[in-house]
Amino acid sequence: MSQDFGCWPLLWEQAVMWAANGAGNSQISVHLFRQWWHRAGRAQAHAEWLTQELRMPGAHNAQRPMDPDRLRPPGTVEEYDKTCGIYAVMFRIKPKPFVHEPSTGEGQREGPYPAYEDDAFGTEFSICHTDIQERQRDKYGWAQSSYLYGAPTFVQKDIAENGLQHGLDGLLSLDESCKKQELIPFASYERYKRRGVRDVLPQATSPDELLLASCADAAVVLRSESGRFYWLNRKYRDFPRPRYLYSVLHTVLGRRKHMTLKEATSHNFDDCIYRILARHLDQIHAEVHQPMQAEEIRHLLMVERTLQTILFPWFEFRLLLRGFSADKPIIHLRSLASGEVCTRDPWISQAMNLATSTHRFLESLMAIQIHEALEHVRDKILKKEELSPVELKVLQPFRAYLESGGNPVLMPTVRSGTKPRKELTVVELYDETMPCPPGCGCSTLQIKKKLKSTMVARMANAAQATKNRETIVAFFEHHYGN
Repeated sequence: MSQDFGCWPLLWEQAVMWAANGAGNSQISVHLFRQWWHRAGRAQAHAEWLTQELRMPGAHNAQRPMDPDRLRPPGTVEEYDKTCGIYAVMFRIKPKPFVHEPSTGEGQREGPYPAYEDDAFGTEFSICHTDIQERQRDKYGWAQSSYLYGAPTFVQKDIAENGLQHGLDGLLSLDESCKKQELIPFASYERYKRRGVRDVLPQATSPDELLLASCADAAVVLRSESGRFYWLNRKYRDFPRPRYLYSVLHTVLGRRKHMTLKEATSHNFDDCIYRILARHLDQIHAEVHQPMQAEEIRHLLMVERTLQTILFPWFEFRLLLRGFSADKPIIHLRSLASGEVCTRDPWISQAMNLATSTHRFLESLMAIQIHEALEHVRDKILKKEELSPVELKVLQPFRAYLESGGNPVLMPTVRSGTKPRKELTVVELYDETMPCPPGCGCSTLQIKKKLKSTMVARMANAAQATKNRETIVAFFEHHYGN
């Protein structure tokens, strides 16, 4: 199965089950694994808090440049994990005296750091941990990131309930199964079946640890997205235009670090950034294939995610689309310092009401592709045609839906946070994104009527509908069992 799917969440589930089953009777391994996912959960919560904090009032001061610590991006889970050795030393061994080294003029300890058994609030631990980390950063060239552990509880709760992908779980991190079948063009295991630490913790687990477990599971899903560029069409992956845009923004934003808000306003800094984005994003959009499909939307989404990271902490950036046509994308750029939306086009405020965010656009496109794939599978089953083993595994979450004749309630649940969220059918998608007013006679309304009538007919007690459902049930029982 891992060879067919080959995704990070599956490997994570296997590691979680290994630890839950005793890790080969190694209590040390169980303890170290628990320490690792605790750090991963804190790291991910802190990264999310850094971005949320800058949207709050008072984060920017008009009279002085921003605090340099706020300019550091949050450390990734991998960067937090570099502290494994530091943790092991600090927790286990008693210290030796601090010794001044005359030859270098620097102080150093002859031995490791203490266990800090009486450090109730972690103050000494944090000071020593930061000291070692800074020394290792200078020695080994680690990135200058922010490694604090101070995310408020409400940030962890939000991650636990809603996840980090906002409905995109599995839609970006394609896996090996997508090479072997074309029915469901995304990581269906990650979207519908993945399990993590939260699923195996005992009921007596404290609420704080449950939140950390959810944050760690969400971090793994986000980590699986890091391989997304590999799956992009090579033509898009090697486009020079996005890289040039990133380089220009790094140069311009490097000057912003030394400016106060008042100075940036007097130099029309926000307008400068908007003009740079508008020019290059229009060219990037013109280079992709039209009309846009999932590959093109993923490319634009990756560009958007990268730009959001670069523009932090000065701007909130989103890219909005107006359908599959060649219409230019709409740039939503809001200054985090002034709270104003930056725009040079007066028509954008009206157009934004008709536009859709890239991640919502991709999710809608995938709902349509899922519908087409399930229709194709249904026809093959009724014609007694065989499906490949990989296709059978990919379709397993949709078994109840297909056996019922298309009951929307039986669509699989998306594994994104603790709040259950059912996968939308294409009818529900149209109702949610394109509602029709009373008396509307548009083509969308006719499509919805046809889809709803088909669903009702398949779920009815008519002889042919019942026979078709029995055929589908028998097919799945043959391949999956009861």
